[in-house]
Amino acid sequence: MNLYLYLEIFNREFLSKMLIAMESASKGINVYFGRVKPYLIRGFFAPGVILEKSNTPAPKKIHELIYYKKNKFIVTSLDEEVGLLDISFGGKKEKNQFLKLRF
Repeated sequence: MNLYLYLEIFNREFLSKMLIAMESASKGINVYFGRVKPYLIRGFFAPGVILEKSNTPAPKKIHELIYYKKNKFIVTSLDEEVGLLDISFGGKKEKNQFLKLRF
């Protein structure tokens, strides 16, 4: 299996993504780590699991996700900037609106 870890901002993401990469590689997974997105979109890699930063519903992102699905990739997402939502974060309406924007 292949795992693709996109690294956007080195200072903020490198250590956590490196930990995921090392743990995955130790279990026999082929890990591709760095600015892999342009190569994925151009079909340079075999299908595998893509760990995305976020999946906001922008037209460009939706196009990417459709491409990945059509080409048998599995897409997962870990939005490091959002973190966990606290129960006290606004009302139900605000939470739902926030979640729709981010996911």
